[in-house]
Amino acid sequence: MASAYASGLFIEPPRLTTAKYDMVAEITTTPTTVGVNFSTWAGQTAQQIGQQLDQLQAIGVTNIRVLVPWGLIEPLADDWYRWDVIDTVMSAAAARNMGVLAQINSTPGWASAGGATLPPGPYEPTIAAFADFMKDFADRYKNTVSAYEIWNEPNYRAFFNTLDPVAYTNMLKAVYPILKQIDPTATVVAGAVGATQTMPGLTVNPVDFVQAMLNNGAANFFDALSIHPYVVDTPYSVGCPTCMPGMLSPKQQLEAIMNMLVGKKVWISEFGLSAGPTGAAAQQQSAWIKDLLDYWQKYDPTKVGPVFLYADRDVLFDPDNLSNPENWYGLWTSLGVPKPAADMLKDWIAAHPFPVTPVPPTSTPAASNPIAALFAAFQQMAQSFQQAISSFFNPGSFIQSFVNAISNLFGFLRPAATAAPVAALAATETAGATAAKMAVTVQPDTAGDAATEVAAPATSDVTAPAAEQA
Repeated sequence: MASAYASGLFIEPPRLTTAKYDMVAEITTTPTTVGVNFSTWAGQTAQQIGQQLDQLQAIGVTNIRVLVPWGLIEPLADDWYRWDVIDTVMSAAAARNMGVLAQINSTPGWASAGGATLPPGPYEPTIAAFADFMKDFADRYKNTVSAYEIWNEPNYRAFFNTLDPVAYTNMLKAVYPILKQIDPTATVVAGAVGATQTMPGLTVNPVDFVQAMLNNGAANFFDALSIHPYVVDTPYSVGCPTCMPGMLSPKQQLEAIMNMLVGKKVWISEFGLSAGPTGAAAQQQSAWIKDLLDYWQKYDPTKVGPVFLYADRDVLFDPDNLSNPENWYGLWTSLGVPKPAADMLKDWIAAHPFPVTPVPPTSTPAASNPIAALFAAFQQMAQSFQQAISSFFNPGSFIQSFVNAISNLFGFLRPAATAAPVAALAATETAGATAAKMAVTVQPDTAGDAATEVAAPATSDVTAPAAEQA
């Protein structure tokens, strides 16, 4: 059948008439990638969300971490979804080609051991319900979400009521294969553990929690592990000189976890500093965030990945108590006025350009646009077919030539799936920018032929001219 298609003697080859391309931003997993927790989308209009994302992009931020409140999206059992809760922010991010780290959290009462009378909360979910939600979530947003972060700070009772690393590991085991089947190029991020000391019944220090995860077989069910190394008394780089003996600082905890992992990176999915209404606090916020970003570059780049700062804007979680530090973590004020940290971040990103991987020279110049690239690929395949036909009477040589032709085309069009996506457009990206994860559905013009899915570097519907279709 291969020779029949290649020669066109018996069966007319399918002709490419229309190709629909979907472009999905990928989070580049280098230590110079800096994203921001986009925490103010709830209750905002599409216009407000768009304005705030534009504000982030204006300083060079192209990746966001978005809370996905399962308990609000699926308040009732049996796949009764309120996707409108999250659709607006996902659509706004996709429209701007922003990488999205989706942080799934908050169990609906019906999916917990406590029963449906409970409001959404930090309950350990039933595995079947959680796996079902993650499947439907990934099916819906696989063309928007770059990475899936499973839960938030499960080593805090306030976020995971059982504090059970075995139960958390079972959640990873249930959803990792599902996510990889639906979206093989996505990164599954485990942990999101908080830097803390063990307080029985309230918290488990992250080193012990991650070690228990690994002891129970978690290593094969995540691609990266995240941590929140918040500091209070001193900058991250200093550690904690006043800590009691035997108590690890956030820096020491992170480094211990880094050394526990093999072939997987540590991400920081939350880091920041509260900066109240005083100018001194705002300057300290800027200085300490810069300290973390600068020190992060000193680690082995094969062991550390992106940093997501917390948060985009101030949110008055406690308006009756303005001294509550939770109110003041934003890089901007609640009215959108940049703090010194936002200005610092703009300069820092500009000073840390996206790493460029040199591309070996070829005899054919790189196409300047997606359509030209696509046609160039077909031209290469046609040349290979011509060589194959000349070997028609040498079956082994012919088949190998045919295979090479197809491989060359699809190899050009499809980046290899990887647990930690690599930038495909390194030469044109800037610091913290996103590579492209793209899918194309190719429709032959022969009635009844099945569509074939490949990946391709394009962003719009492309219809080949009639002269090129033949």
